[in-house]
Formats: sequence, C-alpha cells, structure tokens
Amino acid sequence: MTLLKIENLKTTFYTREGDVKAVNRVDLEVEDGEKLAVIGETGGGKSVLGLSIMGLLPESARVKGRIFFKGENLLEKNPEEMRKIRGRRIAYIPQNPGTSLNPVMKVGQQVKEAVINSMNLKNKRAGERVLELFKSVKLSEPEKLINQYPYQLSGGTKQRVLFSMGMAGCPELLIADEPAKGLDAPLKARTIKLLGKISSKTSLLLITHDLKAARICNKIAVMYAGEIIEYGNREEILESPRHPYTWGLVRSLPEKGFIPIEGASPSLISLPKGCRFHPRCQTVSIKCRNEHPGFKTAGGRFWRCFHA
Repeated sequence: MTLLKIENLKTTFYTREGDVKAVNRVDLEVEDGEKLAVIGETGGGKSVLGLSIMGLLPESARVKGRIFFKGENLLEKNPEEMRKIRGRRIAYIPQNPGTSLNPVMKVGQQVKEAVINSMNLKNKRAGERVLELFKSVKLSEPEKLINQYPYQLSGGTKQRVLFSMGMAGCPELLIADEPAKGLDAPLKARTIKLLGKISSKTSLLLITHDLKAARICNKIAVMYAGEIIEYGNREEILESPRHPYTWGLVRSLPEKGFIPIEGASPSLISLPKGCRFHPRCQTVSIKCRNEHPGFKTAGGRFWRCFHA
C-alpha cells in the first residue's frame, strides 16, 4: 500500500536575487513499512523536500504539485488540519538538535508536550510515556535526564531526545533530516543503527548526504539540483549506479577510493541548461548541454542520463 505519494512537486523561494527552485518536479512514493533514503550533496533541495511534506516552510515559499498521504492531498489541508497530522501521523526529526530544543525548558517537559499533543494523554501518563521513550532510545538515567536542560547534554544525547520526540505519537511516517550530522564516526554509526531500530514499525524517509547512513533503507532516491536523478533498490544504487553523479557519490567513499566529484553544485537560482549535472560530468556531450534528459526505466528503477 502506498503511504506517501508525491507528484510533480515544485517548491520555489522568491528572493531579490531571483527564484530559488529548491524542489523541481519531484515524483516519489513511499510504501507502507518502507524505508526510503534521499541522498545528495548539501544544497540540493533534500531538506526543503522534507519541509514541503510537513508544511513547515516560510511564507516566501510557494509549493505546487500534490503530496498524498494515505490518499489525502496534504497541500489542500488548512493549518489546523496539518497540526493534527504532524506528530501524530507524520513526525519530523530536524537536523540540528542544538537549535531544535528549547534552551530554557527541561528536556523532559519538551518531550512531554510532544506526547500530550500527539496522544492526548493526561499529565501523569504522559510523564510515564516520556520515560518509556527515553529508555527506547537507549538513554541512560532517564529519571535524571528529564530534569536536565539541553546545554547539559552532549550532541548525541540531544539527538536521541529528538528521536524520542519524533516517536512520541507512534507516527505512520517518520521523516529524519540528517539525523547524525555533526557526530563523530562511532557515535554516528550508533545513532543511525538506533534510527533503524526505532523506525522498524513505521515508514521512514531519511534525508542524508551520508551513503553509509542510507544503508538502513531498502530504497534510495538520489537528488541533485532540486530534482531526482536516480531511484532504485539500495543494492542497485550503491553497487551498480547508472547516473554519473551517483557514481561520483559512491567513488567518494573511503572504501571506494575517496575520489571527490570535481566542481560544485549549481546555484538553484541559475540552473544549467540541459542536464543539471553536465558542467561536472566526465562523459558530457553536446546533447547533455542542450537537452534536459527524461527518465530511463528498468524494472522498478529509473535514472536521468542520455548515456547510461
């Protein structure tokens, strides 16, 4: 069963410098119980995609297209209807725990508020639920932790607190945006493993630039310059990618040679003509510079490239 279906999604920010085309005609689906990773370099539109689904964008953003959640178009919901969906049915874990938690409120109270809002529990039962959540994300001394402030916690602990807030209402879909950002390698590995465990009974949309983190998902979509350029099963994408950009991401891994992709991602205000990746591509042709590639398909995977 399709849980989330995105059709022709376009998210644009209107600025004095020009229109920022952060998400450009994106189509994606997440099945019930499925884990999908959206990967790509910073600045490619991944986080904006997640915020578009949640309806948490600033007033300068304009969102067009359709986002169906269990058959209901979220873009047709009013603010009050979206508030009832957030946390209860779709939860969002932001990428920066340092700025996402209220610095002057004890973390136990912050998670309790999330529990009350999403589950309508009384104060005492909500407090018990907070302890259950802290234990489920492997936080030590949860009884002590509930009375601490964010500044007293390490980065890894704050991230786990955000995990507990995300799971407070037992959502059907969990959107996690760069959940291990800023953590050292061992802690990052443990955090991603924990995310895979706590999302075992829900669908997951993981937004990340870390290909190792994407391995907890069974499907991967590659995003570049605001559009999806490749999609397929985890093994297909990581072991036999079709698009040159995906090849570049894989080759940049230490175990694959640590070879960086030359150049930089284009400005989302002034996108290149033709294939978005052609200024950085090693196999570029005249056609790539002048025509925008459509999708090629094989089985359940697809990619945008004239020569792959």
